Amino acid sequence: MTAVDPGEYDHGMATPIEASPRSSRRPVGPRGRAGLVLPLVALLGALPALAEPRWNFRAQEDGVAVYNREVVGSPIKEVKAEGVIDAPPAAVFAMIADVDSYPKTMPYTAVTKVLERSPDGRSLVYYARLSLPIISDRDYILRVAEEKRPADGMPPYRLTWKAVPDPRAPPPVKGVVRLTDVGGSWDLEPIRGGKATHAVYFVHLDPQSPLPGFLVDKGNSQSVPKLFEHVREWAQKPPYAQTAQAPQASKP
Repeated sequence: MTAVDPGEYDHGMATPIEASPRSSRRPVGPRGRAGLVLPLVALLGALPALAEPRWNFRAQEDGVAVYNREVVGSPIKEVKAEGVIDAPPAAVFAMIADVDSYPKTMPYTAVTKVLERSPDGRSLVYYARLSLPIISDRDYILRVAEEKRPADGMPPYRLTWKAVPDPRAPPPVKGVVRLTDVGGSWDLEPIRGGKATHAVYFVHLDPQSPLPGFLVDKGNSQSVPKLFEHVREWAQKPPYAQTAQAPQASKP
């Protein structure tokens, strides 16, 4: 569930408003209250927009649109990508949820090891090691969870992951950097009568690289189409293709 490829790295300020001592002693009548409430409502309504960084379009490649945006407190930007996968959501979901097969199906993944799996199969913790170009290997421990999946197994699907500490993971290895700032998700919805999937992918991954942040951001953005390429390929192969079911409803 990585999107890093270091080998391909090619605000207004508000001023406080002070009330004068004289004005602070003046009674506030009904009209005055209305005058205070309306600007306050307008300000509160604008707060989400001010707090949420905007997405910036970066590129479109092989039908995958890639965006990124600032993350408060991090030098690395979050990446968003969306595109169409010519396989039903159930097949795509089966492929991306099969972390045991990531060394074969996902780019840069050298090793995976499941540390915990819930009885219902809807969450797990696993260890992964990445072999990357240019920089040394990285590893991490992720908790993966299905956040949205109807009881009948029909789409839409949502799979999320976040780095967590876990004493059951292999101990840190010299020369391999352990990553702790990793998180992301997949959102899958049916289109074309359920024969294809509209996929939206989010990832925020700080590879702790000595390279400048803008180069890391570029590498993260450029590697996402390659990730989609792998998912598109493997979701159409067995055993994942056999898990596909016709959805009850889909987008046109």
